[in-house]
Amino acid sequence: MLARVRRFDWLLDRNAPRPANEWDVELAGDSRFAVIPSLGSLVPGWVLIVPRTPVQNLRHLSAGERADLCALSRSIRPYLAKFPGTIFEFEHGSAYHGSPMGCGVDQAHLHAVPLQFNLIGEARTASNQNFRWIDPPNRLDPWSSVPEGVEYMVIRGAVDGDIVALVDSPESQWLRKVIAAKLSLTEAWNYRHTPGLANIRATIDVFRRDVGAH
Repeated sequence: MLARVRRFDWLLDRNAPRPANEWDVELAGDSRFAVIPSLGSLVPGWVLIVPRTPVQNLRHLSAGERADLCALSRSIRPYLAKFPGTIFEFEHGSAYHGSPMGCGVDQAHLHAVPLQFNLIGEARTASNQNFRWIDPPNRLDPWSSVPEGVEYMVIRGAVDGDIVALVDSPESQWLRKVIAAKLSLTEAWNYRHTPGLANIRATIDVFRRDVGAH
């Protein structure tokens, strides 16, 4: 039986072939992380920052690695800012292999996306008793507030600061559902069914023009 090919294998193993998909293209990055378009982009300018080494969630990175991640995310903001809205970053932090929070990927990744609404406010409004919200004391490293082995979400906003949710009952693509509902695209939340190719192409065009995609 052939081994199952995971979505990010081409980033984790330099010998793995890159899939022939429009969204599987490296837009920017460094030796530790790669920036790629987000499959299922509900708006243009939606990207993922993916560690080049296998890791379940960003909380499992070292503090230094997370600092490098944040530095890379800051470096691409001028390009995401070419699209309307305020840039938010978020992670669905899965605690174990196969968790619904992992969205079927089982590899840590940070979403960065420009939105014309307050994602932190919308998430708070949409949440229920399964969410325990924390205002992290360390503004530079909100992941340091997450206990080991807990399902979580981190949302970062340049204006509103960072917020962490500890999640008792994980749900796949929960923040994508919140974003889709706010955009009146309720049926388009699932990246497996709605790839968002027009938005992906717009994102790639900006990086190719202003950064130079690999």
